[in-house]
Formats: sequence, structure tokens, C-alpha cells
Amino acid sequence: MISTTINRIIAFVRSLESRIAFYPVTFGLASFIISVTILAYEDNGLTSWIEDAVPQLIIRQEDTARSVLNSLLGAMISMLVFTFSMVMLLLSQAANNYSPRVLPGLISNKRHQVVLGIFVASIVYCLLTIISIDSNKEGKYLLPSFSILLAIVITIIALGAFVYFIHSISQEIQITNMLAGIYNKTKIRLEYLIDEEQQSKEVELTSTYLSHNQHAKSTGYIQSFTEGRLTDYLKEHKLVVSMCVYKGEYVHRDSLLFRSSRVLTEDEEKYIHSCINYGREELVHRNYVLGFKEITEVGVRAMSPGVNDPGTAINTINLISNLFAIRLRKSDNSILPDDAGNALLILQTINFDDLLYYVVACYRQYSKQDIVVMHKLTMMLNYLHTEARNTEHQKSITKNLDLVMDDARRSIQNEYDLKRLEQAAAFTLTSSLHS
Repeated sequence: MISTTINRIIAFVRSLESRIAFYPVTFGLASFIISVTILAYEDNGLTSWIEDAVPQLIIRQEDTARSVLNSLLGAMISMLVFTFSMVMLLLSQAANNYSPRVLPGLISNKRHQVVLGIFVASIVYCLLTIISIDSNKEGKYLLPSFSILLAIVITIIALGAFVYFIHSISQEIQITNMLAGIYNKTKIRLEYLIDEEQQSKEVELTSTYLSHNQHAKSTGYIQSFTEGRLTDYLKEHKLVVSMCVYKGEYVHRDSLLFRSSRVLTEDEEKYIHSCINYGREELVHRNYVLGFKEITEVGVRAMSPGVNDPGTAINTINLISNLFAIRLRKSDNSILPDDAGNALLILQTINFDDLLYYVVACYRQYSKQDIVVMHKLTMMLNYLHTEARNTEHQKSITKNLDLVMDDARRSIQNEYDLKRLEQAAAFTLTSSLHS
């Protein structure tokens, strides 16, 4: 029961990073604790130590201190409102011009969250410092001079963060940089999974027949698996589990979820289910398939009549070409072993054929009358065919190239354009016949 609760807490903490309020709330709480701690030390010689070291920085006038803190507080609130408005503008423009699917990645941008957090921390600190000024206080040091000095320093840091935010938001709103960010996250995730596979490439499936089916108890998208705790649990209880769904797949209640090597007890079943995390949104650094989807949807949106931007569509195809070339090196299953090299947990991923078909089908549907985009799509498939070392991958690429040419012949009326496209596709189709 305790272990199941821990798994749910881990899943909840992981989901927090995609919330725009995570860092602002964290920074605000940290600022509250710091301000209370410093004010507690004000009466224990902290201000006198600062006055002895740097007397020029000490404010001795109560009116001056209140005026300075009020000015800082007003400035921080104004910058916070402006920053929040710019973030909302970025999200609105990205959803309208590119794709709503890119919003979770933008919201989870830690740089923007940190900037908002710095502003919130500054406001909380200045507010508590103003409250701490007591006109009736007796003693030599009537003002929390060190706290006031620190408030000025924090405000200067916030101003620097504001300048950085203006620069960052101006770069983030450009589609080229947005696509590059998605591409880099997807590439990093793919290469990480490939490295894991190479380290465990000697692992072979056990002869255990995984015949005991387990069904989903919830409905939603499979967001992630708590792999570390799950494999430790399977090792301890001498179990082998094979997932029947992959990350990002939508699962209905009572549908087949995974298979086990033996009948599970009630506690074992609850624990394994607690390691499967459902969610409404996904992040690219956890699921590389989402990167393919986001880049494809941006390219398809660029070819809509309202946008009509084939240059962006071509750019997305270039990025997807490189990602598919990396995906060719990855197997369709991930096997997590025990110390003896036997499989403990088998994770399913969307296979190469399905992924390639879904991506190419989107471009075929919305770009089949544009010779430039169709030519670039053909060149992508040519490139992937030369990179593929697996016969099944080559067959899948050839099949998709046939589909591209079928749509082109039905949609492109200009014979010269069609001839150029057929010449571009001839190499792959000819080489596939000889292989």
C-alpha cells in the first residue's frame, strides 16, 4: 500500500513540470521562508554587521525605506503582468499559427517559468519587508536594513531576468527556433533510447510464455512508466511483464494493457498498475513520437489555405528526415533485463512502418497538389531508403513512396512536373525491385 502511494506521488511530481505555475509557486514559497529567516536574524546583529562593513548601503530613514520598497514592489508587479501577458500571447500565437500540440512544450519551458518565479519571489520578499518596518520599535536599529538591501539586490536580479525574458520570447516565437527546439528534444530522447538498447543488446527474451492478460483500470493516454521501481519490483517477485501499449497511446478501460508470466496477486496487480501513469498531455523529452507529431502538424498547418507557407513545410520535412534516419537504428521493443540478462520488462513502441505511414499520409493528404513539397517528400524517402539496413524498413519506405506517387499522379496535372517527380522516385523503386 505504501509503495503504491509512493508511485502515485512520483507520477504527480513528474506531472508538475508541465504546469506553468510550478516554478512561480516554488520560488514564492522559497522567498517567504528566506524573508522570514532573515527578519528573524535582524535583531541578532545582522544589520550592525552590515553597517560596520558597508555603512554607505544602510538606509536609516523610515520614509525613505518605505518609498524605496513601494517603488520596487510596484515595478515588480508591472513586470510580472507584462511577462505573463507575453507568455499568453506566445501560447495563443503558437496555437493559432502552428499547432495546439506544441503548447505543452511551451508551457513547460523552464526558462519562462523561472523568470515568472523570480518576479513572484521579489514581490513576496518586498511585501514582507514592508510589513516588518515598525515605527514603534525600540533600539538602535529601527529598520531591517539588511532586508531592504537584499530587496534592492533581488530587484536588480529581476531586471536582468526581465531583459533575458524579452530576448528569449522574441526568439521563441519564431517558427524556425520552435521547430529546432522540438527537433533537439526528440533527437536527444531517441539517442538516449538507442544507447540504452546498445547497452542491453545481449538481452534475450526468456522462454516464459506471457499468457496472463491484465486489463486497464483507467481511461486516458499512457504518459509514462515508472520503470526503475517497476523493474526492481519484478525482480524481487520473479515476474516478467510485457506491455501491450506504448507511450502516447489512448487506452480504454478494460482493454488489454499488459501480459504477465504468471497469475498476479491482488497486491502485485495494484503495484504494477500504479507504475503506469495516465495523463492528458505529453512532453517530447519523455515520448519521442510526440516530436514527430508536432513537427508534422506544423508542416501540415503551413500548407493550409489560410497560411500557405510551403517553405515551413519543407523545413519540417528536412527535420523529420533526420529524425527518421535516427529512428532506423532503434528496435520496436525495449527490453529491461535483470542481473542475469533475462528480460524483466518489455516495453512496446510504435513500429517504424506505422510511424512512417502516419507522417507521410498527413503530408500526402494536404500537399499532394504542391510539386515542391511532394518532391521534397520523395527525396526524404529516397534518403531513408539508402540509410535503411533492415529489409522490412526498406519495404515500408518503398510502399510509402508508391503511395506518394499514386497521389501525385491523381493530383498533379502538369506532365513536366509529374515527370520530374517520377525521376526522383525512380532510383528507390528500381533499387527495391533488384533487392
